[in-house]
Formats: sequence, structure tokens, C-alpha cells
Amino acid sequence: MADRLAYILFRCLLGFFRLLPMKLAFFLAVNMGRIGYALDGRHRRIALDNLRHAFGDEKSEREIRKIARGCFKNLALSIMEIVFIPKMRDCLDRYYDVVDVEHVKEGLKRGKGVLFLLCHFGSWELLGLLCHHFGFPIATVARPFKNRLIYDYIKEMRESKGMVVLEKKWVAREITKALRENKCLAIFADQRANRSGEKVEFFGRIAQTTKAPAIFARKLDPVVIPVFPVRLGPAKYLAFVEKPIPIIRTEDKDADIHNFTQAFTKVIEKYVRKYPEQWLWLHRRWRLSK
Repeated sequence: MADRLAYILFRCLLGFFRLLPMKLAFFLAVNMGRIGYALDGRHRRIALDNLRHAFGDEKSEREIRKIARGCFKNLALSIMEIVFIPKMRDCLDRYYDVVDVEHVKEGLKRGKGVLFLLCHFGSWELLGLLCHHFGFPIATVARPFKNRLIYDYIKEMRESKGMVVLEKKWVAREITKALRENKCLAIFADQRANRSGEKVEFFGRIAQTTKAPAIFARKLDPVVIPVFPVRLGPAKYLAFVEKPIPIIRTEDKDADIHNFTQAFTKVIEKYVRKYPEQWLWLHRRWRLSK
């Protein structure tokens, strides 16, 4: 019953925001982010603690708090962007520029698929629209929400832009199939992994990181490309398509997986350092599982 009531409220809010001009809705999202920073003490403390450890003496306390506020605003904008996916789908050129999209086109010519390495950064919810815009077949891996009604609705929204959403549990077969069919597959590689994750350096500290990209890259040989969708302003974006990251294959499988995981984590760190307010600092990224 509680899930259904939450779903009804969620749909009512979406309907209300869709009636608003996009710029007004984004303005409201920014202010909701400010309110979230003020009221959500738990996640504010996590963000501030993460930032202090990540930047140490590089940034002042005032700068760290400003980044944390920006993180809350970025999250609110990312959620609001889901509302406007249908409106933006057929006129994406008006909102988005892309740097080095040729890396993807060349990668698909190899015929072994393209593995996008993503993180919860910038306007990540709109990446499916970019693939739809360029005609790239795209699938992504997602973890279902506790409220299945809300999750199913958001999944439908994501798939309305031509993306296939694969649920995280028991997904290896679908990932293999997608890459062997020369599709693009998006995997988020920035969240804390469980005890099976690879321990690599991130901002000078050990962080458990998913090794799924490394495993699939070593096994299936797709082109592996990190993508970072930077938010420049309200409804204005610039996506950076990085050069492919090669995986070095030796007789030591474990070392290959570790080295590749460290390599893509360094690329993520580069962009988070450059645009720190656009990354999701709200989870305990460096907590190690026992």
C-alpha cells in the first residue's frame, strides 16, 4: 500500500513538472537541491567527509561546502531531466554538444561492441538520448529500486529513448549477447563494490571498484570508452567521449583485471577533479567490505 501511494505521489509530481517550462522546472530543481543539502544531514555529512578526504589541503572548507551543495543541486537536476526526456528526445542538438563521438563510430566498425564506462556524473540520465540521437544501439545495466512501481515507470522512460535496460542480477549472459551483437553497453563504474570488487586507488585512497568492465573487456574484446556528460548550465550540456582504454592481456588474468580497473578509475578521477560538483559524493565510496 505504501509503495502504491508513493507511486501515485511520484506520478502527480511528474505531471506537475511537465506542465512547467523546462527552465522554470530546472530552476525549481536547483532550489530543491539547496533544500536537500540543508535538510538531509546524513548525506550532507557523507559528502563533506568524502570531500575532505579527497581534497585534503587542496581546497578550503568553504570550497568543500560549495562543492557539496553543488552535488545536491546536480542530483536534483539529474532527477528532473528524467521528466523532460520525451520533450528533448527529438531536438537534442538544441541542448547537447559532443566531443569526439568518432571514437564510438570507429569502435563499432570493429564488430565486437562498445563498452561505455559511465559514472554518476553530470547529466548521466540523458546519455541514452545521445545514443538514440546518433543511432547507436544501447543497453545498460541497472539495479531495481525497492519501490518496483516507480522503478518500472522510470525503466519505461529510459527505454522510450531506445535503450534496453538490463537488471543487475544474473545479467552476464545479456551483456555477452549485447556485445557479441555489436551493440553499445553502458556500465556504471564509480560506485562502491562489494567484497568481490577490485581494490584500486581513487583520490589516493583504496576503493573497492567493480571489475565487471575489466572481466568483459578481457573476455570479449570490445572497445572500452569512458563518457562524461558535463552540465554547462540549465538544459545545456557537453559530452566528452574519451579515447578507448586498451586492456593488456598477459598470462596473469588477475593482474590484467587489476591494472585495467585502476586505469579506468584514474580517468574517472581526472574528470571528478575537474568538475567535482558534478559527481555523486553522497555514498560511502571508500568504505571497504570485510
